[in-house]
Formats: sequence, C-alpha cells, structure tokens
Amino acid sequence: MVNFGLQKTPLKKHLIFIFLLIVFHLSAQAQLVPKDSIQNGFLFGLGVGISQPEGILNNRFTTGGNLNFNAIYRAKNNFMFGLGAEQLFGNHLKDTSLFQSLKNNQGVFIDNNGVPAAVILTGTGFTFKGSIGKLFTFNENKNTGLYCRLSLGFLQHKIKINVQDTKVPGLHDEYLKGYDHLTNGLYTSSFIGYMFLARDGRFNFSLGLDYGLGFTKNRRSWSFDSNSIDNSSRLDHILSIKLTYFFSLYLSDPEGDNYF
Repeated sequence: MVNFGLQKTPLKKHLIFIFLLIVFHLSAQAQLVPKDSIQNGFLFGLGVGISQPEGILNNRFTTGGNLNFNAIYRAKNNFMFGLGAEQLFGNHLKDTSLFQSLKNNQGVFIDNNGVPAAVILTGTGFTFKGSIGKLFTFNENKNTGLYCRLSLGFLQHKIKINVQDTKVPGLHDEYLKGYDHLTNGLYTSSFIGYMFLARDGRFNFSLGLDYGLGFTKNRRSWSFDSNSIDNSSRLDHILSIKLTYFFSLYLSDPEGDNYF
C-alpha cells in the first residue's frame, strides 16, 4: 500500500495523546465570564482533518488526512494572530509510473539477488505558516461565531521510499533523491468556519473549510524517472475540512485583572 505520511501506530499515539489532553483540560476548574465580554490571551490548538489534493497534486496523490497545531493570540477586538504547523498523511500514490523503469514486466521491484523486493512508497508533507484572522459574532455572545483566517507560509511534500531488508538497484543512498520529487515553495491558505469559545474557557473548538495553494517547484537537480531536469513551476491545491480543539490561556478577565 502506498500512502502519504504517518504510519498507523504513530497516528494512534498522537490521537490518544490529544484525547488525554482534552479530558484533562475539560476537568480543570475555570472562571465563568459574561457572554458580551472578550478576553485577550492565547489559544493553543490541536486538530485533525481530511485533505483533498486538487489540480496537478491530485494527479499524484489521493485524499488523505492532516494533523495541525496552532498558537494564536486573541486580541480584545476578536482579531487573532497566529503561527501554525501541519503534517499531511494518508494519501495513496496514484502515479506509480514514476518507478516503472525499476520494475519488471509484472510491475514488481527486483532486488540485487533477482527476487521480488518489498518497497514501501509513502509520502511526507508539512506546512508552516503565520496567520491573521477574526471572529465575527452576530449576537450578544462575543465568543461564538464565524471565524475567518488568512495564512502565508511554506509547503513541502515528497515521496518517501523505504526498501525493506534488501537492496534494489537504483533505490539506495543518493539515488533516492532522484525519485522522491522533493517539492516545496510559498504557501497561502484561507479558512472559514464556526468557532465556539466557552465562557469558562474549557471547551473551545473550530470546524470549517480550508483552501490552500502552494507555489512550488521540484527542488532536486535531476529526476531519474524522466531522465531530465524538472524545474517547472507548480500550483499545488489542497482543500481540507478541519476540526480543531483549543486550550485557552487568557491574560485578563472582563474587569482587567490578570490571571492564568
């Protein structure tokens, strides 16, 4: 099976860790604030999502998932300034022709001993970005409403090649770089969705759609599968549904007294 990113066991550990953090956070005591009050402070988000590659990126990978991490400062006017990171995983590799020259007529990798080899093709991808957003509220509750965010940062993805317990001609050492299609570049994204920030600060989440666009290039000096230099510009589109839980650390209460 060919996929993109995290193995099942590490992913399960990540989700269990996030779940335990949320349970601990929900069990903590907190101060109740009025609905019409806006508290300035920090929101630390842990989230999961489903990502659909579009455009030329969809020619290489199928639908996958993501883990995202955010640190956000919330101002008194409900503007939010943040930094975020995201790991992409779970996509299957569509374009297996990239390795056709290394396979036999039956489409199987052959090792140095002339027997079928186990080659696991996965992918790894991530983003780093800074963002500015705003929570738009439509009633007296100033902590729940439409959350809009714009981000600018960096996107990278590549094919990870793992040869199991043997050696395959062309898939070792520096030769791997000729097949992994390391691709990166400028990344922009926009998010729109629903945000709920509890009055006691314990149960906070957002759910919405995220559209990302990467202005990327293959960064390898030579591509062995095409036997050429691939320096063409790419537009990598990613459409995601994201659910994020936030841990809050507010700096002041409605009366202006500092607390943590």
